[in-house]
Amino acid sequence: MKPFLLPTLLILLAVSTVNGQVIDNKKSLKGLTGVGLWYRAEPDDLKEINLSLNQLSTDASVRLRKAGIRVLETKQEQQAAKGYAHLTVGVSLLKSGGLWVYYVDVTLSEWVYLARASNESLYLTTWNNTGVLGMANQDEIQDSIRQAIGDALDKFISDYLAMNPK
Repeated sequence: MKPFLLPTLLILLAVSTVNGQVIDNKKSLKGLTGVGLWYRAEPDDLKEINLSLNQLSTDASVRLRKAGIRVLETKQEQQAAKGYAHLTVGVSLLKSGGLWVYYVDVTLSEWVYLARASNESLYLTTWNNTGVLGMANQDEIQDSIRQAIGDALDKFISDYLAMNPK
């Protein structure tokens, strides 16, 4: 194991722990009519594991639509939706020797208004998963990333459907 891998793992673990403490509030999903999709990932890293942002986008869109959640495709749809809500799928990758370390998280951000000053709005995270930190070899990394994203999206879908029953 390379000397920088252990400190990097510890930093990623600390980030995932802090991120998990931010918000896990399914009540914020009540009345949400649809979401845009954004991605936070290095295209070159994804290319190295034979993934692309287009593949991740297709996976996420199909999963959300199958659950009955509207995916806002165009900028006009996104801006017209109350709150301008976006699910951000984040993928961070680090290669060390023959192993990949990855961190996957999914957050929902939208415009919110302060109760004490209703004319003030902020674009904030209103829902998040706790993030997934893992390791995989070259043969398993693509499936591991897709599985971690799928699991995070399933948590969002479960919370969404609990607050917006059909």
